[in-house]
Amino acid sequence: MAVSMRDLDPAFTGAGQKAGLEIWRIENFRPAPVPKSSYGKFFMGDSYVILKPQKAGALRHDIHYWLGKDTSQDEAGTAAIKTVELDAALGGRAVQYREVQGHETAKFLSYFKPCIIPQEGGVASGFKHAEAEEHKTRLFVCKGKHVVHVKEVPFARSSLSHDDIFILDTQSKIFQFNGSNSSIQERAKALEVLQYIKDTYHDGKCEIASIEDGKLMADAESGEFWGLFGGFAPLPRKTATNEDKCFDSYPTKLLCVEKGKAEPVEADSLTRDLLDTNKCYLLDCGLEMFVWMGRNTSLDERRSASGAAEELVHGPDRSKCHIIRVIEGFETVMFRSKFDSWPQTTDVAVSEDGRGKVAALLKRQGVDVKGLLKADPVKEEPQPYIDCTGNLQVWRVNGQEKILLPSSDQSKFYSGDCYIFHYSYPGEDKEEHLIGTWFGKQSVEEERASAISLASKVVESLKFLAAQARIYEGSEPIQFYSIFQSIIVLKGGLSDGYKNYVAEKQVPDETYQEDGVALFRVQGTGPDNMQAIQVDAVALSLNSSYCYILHSGSTVFTWSGGLTNSDDQELVERQLDLIKPNLQSKTQKENVESEQFWDLLGGKSEYPSQKIVRSAESDPRLFSCTFSNGNLKVVEIYNFTQDDLMTEDIFILDCHSDIFVWVGQQVNSKDRMHALTIGEKFIERDFLMEKLSREASIYIVMEGSEPPFFTRFFSWDSAKSSMHGNSFQRKLAILKNGGTPTLNKPKRRAPVSYGGRSSVPEKSQRSRSMSFSPDRVRVRGRSPAFNALAATFENANARNLSTPPPMVRKLYPKSVTPDSSKLASKSSAIASLTAGFEKPGPARESNIPRSPKMNSGAPKPKPETNNKENSMTSRLETLTIEEDVKEGEAEDEGLSVYPYERLKTTSSDPITDIDVTKRELLHPGAEFGKGINGLDKVVLRDPRGSVAEVYLYGGHVTSWKNDHGEELLFVSSKAIFKPPKAIRGGIPICFPQFSNLGPLDAHGFARNRFWSIDPDPSPFPTNTSNKVAVDLILRPSEEDMKTWPHSYEYRLRVALGPGGDLTLISRIRNTNSDGKPFSFTFAYHTYFSVSDISEVRVEGLETLDYLDNLQNRKRCTEQGDAITFESEVDKIYLSAPTKIAILDHEKKRTFVIRKDGLPDAVVWNPWDKKSKAWLILEMMSTSICLGNLILERFSKAAESSIILAYILYRYFVANVHGSGQEILPTIFAPKFFLCWVK
Repeated sequence: MAVSMRDLDPAFTGAGQKAGLEIWRIENFRPAPVPKSSYGKFFMGDSYVILKPQKAGALRHDIHYWLGKDTSQDEAGTAAIKTVELDAALGGRAVQYREVQGHETAKFLSYFKPCIIPQEGGVASGFKHAEAEEHKTRLFVCKGKHVVHVKEVPFARSSLSHDDIFILDTQSKIFQFNGSNSSIQERAKALEVLQYIKDTYHDGKCEIASIEDGKLMADAESGEFWGLFGGFAPLPRKTATNEDKCFDSYPTKLLCVEKGKAEPVEADSLTRDLLDTNKCYLLDCGLEMFVWMGRNTSLDERRSASGAAEELVHGPDRSKCHIIRVIEGFETVMFRSKFDSWPQTTDVAVSEDGRGKVAALLKRQGVDVKGLLKADPVKEEPQPYIDCTGNLQVWRVNGQEKILLPSSDQSKFYSGDCYIFHYSYPGEDKEEHLIGTWFGKQSVEEERASAISLASKVVESLKFLAAQARIYEGSEPIQFYSIFQSIIVLKGGLSDGYKNYVAEKQVPDETYQEDGVALFRVQGTGPDNMQAIQVDAVALSLNSSYCYILHSGSTVFTWSGGLTNSDDQELVERQLDLIKPNLQSKTQKENVESEQFWDLLGGKSEYPSQKIVRSAESDPRLFSCTFSNGNLKVVEIYNFTQDDLMTEDIFILDCHSDIFVWVGQQVNSKDRMHALTIGEKFIERDFLMEKLSREASIYIVMEGSEPPFFTRFFSWDSAKSSMHGNSFQRKLAILKNGGTPTLNKPKRRAPVSYGGRSSVPEKSQRSRSMSFSPDRVRVRGRSPAFNALAATFENANARNLSTPPPMVRKLYPKSVTPDSSKLASKSSAIASLTAGFEKPGPARESNIPRSPKMNSGAPKPKPETNNKENSMTSRLETLTIEEDVKEGEAEDEGLSVYPYERLKTTSSDPITDIDVTKRELLHPGAEFGKGINGLDKVVLRDPRGSVAEVYLYGGHVTSWKNDHGEELLFVSSKAIFKPPKAIRGGIPICFPQFSNLGPLDAHGFARNRFWSIDPDPSPFPTNTSNKVAVDLILRPSEEDMKTWPHSYEYRLRVALGPGGDLTLISRIRNTNSDGKPFSFTFAYHTYFSVSDISEVRVEGLETLDYLDNLQNRKRCTEQGDAITFESEVDKIYLSAPTKIAILDHEKKRTFVIRKDGLPDAVVWNPWDKKSKAWLILEMMSTSICLGNLILERFSKAAESSIILAYILYRYFVANVHGSGQEILPTIFAPKFFLCWVK
């Protein structure tokens, strides 16, 4: 289309570049911008142009022109023409709508919820905007179940009817009259209009009353209402008007517009071939008049076609008709549905050439087009939005029965079978349930139907309060993978249905055999989302974007495609532990495979390299559903909110890859039972012509039990879905209660960190601190919080008395499966991993859900408190410990917890699983047990609720939580707790070498060795008698002596104090028999957990010299006022001061470090480049490593010399004074000391 810049109005300069609505009013036949404060305010004598982007950042828009009932014909024509011009300025892709006052489209009204109430006045033909005057009693009629058309009618009894809802606005009171034939949903929506009138015209200060049609003068408010009309009298019957004319039987006609005239197109049926790209057409459908504009038509031709459409609908009998203009290639679903045949093509993509043309056009208008040609945005990894620390049961369907699977087999699915799973997890105020069915690709139809029936019975047993899911193999949603975490899909099946099918069809039985030849494709994003899918054992099944496991008997190969990375290869190692745990594999890389590898696959052949892409989630769209006699009708709800979900109805939320069927509490039982059928019909009909997959996941969501992966699409208030009554009664209660829902149950707690492993919030949902600004990061000098803490830190007993009590966190009992008494295999061990002792906040470990306990035990008595002076901490601790955990009972599967009394050598009931030499070594309150992969660990618990976790492997502190259950250390969610690899994160001990400052592997070997509990701990110069502690010791092995020939004793004490203080004390003693000295470097390489590294600054290291490890340890001088992070940082600061602070602005907390003796400090964060390459992206945004170290090697360590390093972490809570000044907002404050002891 040729566009002359002279035809484009200057008022449209920059249009479409802003987010949200843009509105212009026609003034003197020119568009004038309307200020945002006046959006939604329309005058009857004016015409308006409204622009709405279809999607943020997309070059697709909707343009509406609104015509007031008193606007002049010339102004209306100007609005129509300017709409065409605006579309041209935006690249000619917009859908254009004609809106007439009183007959607006639902999409238009959704922009201005709950309604628009046009005012008298205008700018043209002598009209003047209505001046503010005394309140005038007005009567409005409200029509609409989803969006409300509001029209002012004469204040007279004759305006009332039994069919509609009316709002009478008087000076002191607003009445809503509900016609006896109106629906509950219409009454509820009208209440939103009443609220709008109250807030807009009465400043929220007036009484309201609801009047039911049929209630006479006996009711006080009814009497008052009818008194305003002169007394009660029967309402007249409604007479038919032009507005009631039905257009359902209106014949659809196609007309071609040439030279301003519309001529009918003769055809037996409507097909896409009738439309010529060089012409414009009208499609007259009665209530809608579509204007179709070919891509090669001129601006004048488009104007002419719009004028012809206006002429056709001009007249009182077509007043309700909507004119919708569409451009070729960007037709709406409604337009395409009018044709008998329309080719199934994908949406026209905006080519880079097209983008360039639009950019050039806008640039000539003076518009900043920066970003118009930007590259495709980086796709964020989908999040599960569900707590993954719950309990899991899985059944395999066998005929009409379901067979419960042991925990060791819960993650093994056969493609020829169907499965049912029941996942219960901690919700915000109660236990939530998800019942799902999984259909293998080779499963038979009879068992699929049986699975649905059996799952429905489980839902029924839960009083229909559970969410339900129907899932097909190959189309699993992220929630499914996150719940199971590790899935193996095997060929064939074990059910009778599959076996009968194989026998009847006489097809080969492909059921997996452990000693046979099998090929698995490994996929996923990490330990909490990984799958091994058995594929045909042929070369064609390979793909350069994946890693594979191939086995034949005892021969095992792992194959890495050329497009895979280290994360993909790490998943193969984890899956090997499940598929072939006891066999050594042979590594194969693409293009360098062995002959034996190809022989097992039957020889070489071509194979693909493109990654298998699952159907992507699209912007959600909400539909109201009516299902009758097997016929489904839907109405789309635009710009939806939670308030659009009516308890009497069924709604569908379409996300393309997932379909949610929401069922209101007051839906009748018959319709409720059809919920799954409704979802299937919706997919079958494909109302949006989006090529929905027949195997898309369907969720059935019951009102009041909405899972978080559904509520994330709304600004959700759980109290609203927990109310009694119908939609009208609920909204009336909210309105009379001042906008606050009347609760049916306790208000829900803050949402948990979904995923159970990674606490990284989505950037789109993360709210920054209101007190933070970019300028704050670079303010000269140190923060008041840092100075205040540094001045008062010397007092070791100082404690902020404003610390709030710890939150009561319910400890959910873990599960016991029928085979839990047996010796677990490696796969079942992984299935029993736990998240720790507290309900996870920012969780770290890879947690697999468990099956529910068969016997949860008797309820525990509540503790009694007789002394008011007992601290809240003690009472809450009693609630948590005594009420939720029985003595001697394992709180998590796979982790044995023993009381101190049973660890004593004199115990009458000693623990047989622990070496007798270790029993007496644990302090009271320390618990010895098994952690991930069966590694020994010690858990230290402070009575006030703080917890620390120490693995004997590496002498590694892996977790430290404060009394609120908040994790203070960072450990990678992909950390491998599997020797000989070091655990990534926490507090690694770097000894006898830091980094690569020597001949050993980076950071030495102490973090890769198994430490022992010290049988004879020597007295330490620091008093830890009032702390829960464990003493560890490390001595060199024969292999260590070969690489580093020095004998030593490394003693480590880890202690947890009463206030949550964490203390690490290291003693390194030279035990060389010849007294020969040795040298070493040493560091506590602490990983701090922060909110967002871009909002963190480090103070105290300014003006210091440092060695930049990114520049081969080039010596530089710090020039900034503080260290901030905009890229990778890896620096060793020399002769660091005794006080260093890390300020986390988003979390409003500060880490302060005080050290003595350790002269140097290292600051490190890998940012995104390295974190993607060898760690994880979370490392960039949620952690910072700050360690104090001995950089210069010791060369005088004699036999009697002892190196002592001491670190103390202290927990403080922010205290804000009345002046707003933040004092001591610290989370922990380490002290470092180094000294010689002769």
